[in-house]
Amino acid sequence: MTIYEGAGIVAAIGVLFTFANYILARKRFKVEKQFRSKENAARLLSRYPTLLKKITFIGMLMGDQGKIITTKIEDHISARSKDCKNCKKKCKAKKCDLMFTSNEMKEIFKDLSKPLRSYKASVDWLKSYVLIDAYIKIFGYDKALFDAARVIESLYKKKEDLKFEDLDANLQFTVREIKQRCRAMLTDTLNELEEICMNFYFKIADGDVAWYSMYQTYLPFISLVYPEISSFNDKLRAEYYTNVIDIYNLWNKKYRHERRLDKVSNVMMLYQGGAIKEVADMVKASESGKKAARVIT
Repeated sequence: MTIYEGAGIVAAIGVLFTFANYILARKRFKVEKQFRSKENAARLLSRYPTLLKKITFIGMLMGDQGKIITTKIEDHISARSKDCKNCKKKCKAKKCDLMFTSNEMKEIFKDLSKPLRSYKASVDWLKSYVLIDAYIKIFGYDKALFDAARVIESLYKKKEDLKFEDLDANLQFTVREIKQRCRAMLTDTLNELEEICMNFYFKIADGDVAWYSMYQTYLPFISLVYPEISSFNDKLRAEYYTNVIDIYNLWNKKYRHERRLDKVSNVMMLYQGGAIKEVADMVKASESGKKAARVIT
């Protein structure tokens, strides 16, 4: 072996060694990236219980109107899914997405007998003591608020058409403060969700980890506040809360796909259960026939 051949072998080994290190480094980087992504998701999820209280409170205030909104949204999405051939699979078609624009909102709610009441209007529409009681129920007992609610309730019993001006200065301050807090709650909640969803959409945090903890409450809530988000946005395209919208559409497709899989699985289980029962009946009939044959002989 010449010196040049030996040098070539050493160079080849060096190249292979470098390539092996590169492959290992890439795998290590991928594992570390996945770990950081899951860690970021866990960190973001630790903020969700506080948000969940706000989500529950907003849903409580929307009441029966909230049910109308969510039903209309579900019907609209179902109608779109029927027209989409890909929806039988794991659909990625943009035409099945909600746009969250004012034009789309008019189309979805065009046949309502009366216009939708905004969230802020719902806050103002409720009697003050009812609003305070709802707030205490979700966010915890507060003696000052509870006492104020009882005084206002007693005043309503004496005067059904009670006005804000009829309250004394202390009660006016309490009512004004709680209403401002409640009015700001929807915007605060959406702003925080926008920050969280941005991390999931751009894969800074693992959305699959968050999905199992959030989708049951996130999807109905965004459907519920659809009119509020759409009212912020332009007639043709969304400009506000775009990450909230993107995650909603992504998770909604995933939810609908998994629900279809569950239906198929349930049908298969029923079919298999029926087949097993049929075989068992045949075995019983066969055994009965053998016993009868033995008696005859």
